[in-house]
Amino acid sequence: MWLVLRRTLVPFGSLIPAEGILGRIKVEFDGEVMDTTENNMDENLLETITAKFINTPYLWGGRSVFGIDCSGFTQLVFKCMNISLLRDASQQVTQGDEVGFLQEVKYGDLAFFDNATGNITHVGILLDQSTIIHSAGKVRVDTIDNLGIVNRDTGKRTHNLRLIKRISRKPAATLLF
Repeated sequence: MWLVLRRTLVPFGSLIPAEGILGRIKVEFDGEVMDTTENNMDENLLETITAKFINTPYLWGGRSVFGIDCSGFTQLVFKCMNISLLRDASQQVTQGDEVGFLQEVKYGDLAFFDNATGNITHVGILLDQSTIIHSAGKVRVDTIDNLGIVNRDTGKRTHNLRLIKRISRKPAATLLF
């Protein structure tokens, strides 16, 4: 017996079972589907995915185009490129390899920011050496320098740069024993 539901919005980044069965619910989806299993970090893909979130409102704990926080944003974007990130900025900072200087960054590197006590409290995705996309008030593109983020609208510094990490560009290989 199938449970019949009406149409509903499914936010970008939601997992939809390939066989169309979710528990006792038969899912019929007529939107665009992205199979992320073969995706790798790619500048065009990164630009396409992040553009879908521009102006999405900030929501603590959020992970969709209806509301998203900084680490939910980075986690979801990387998930679309078949790269797993932990949930919170303080956890994500433990992943990847440190990049020594802002001048050495590549698109897709993660920038981490700390508070006055030194705790990592914010993360964003670097688009180049001077541009970052992050969720702060809303998903936005701002300027970054060696000290941190400068809000393009107000000209004020909003976050202090702590370190930069490069996450593996390819998904981890499957190990067979």
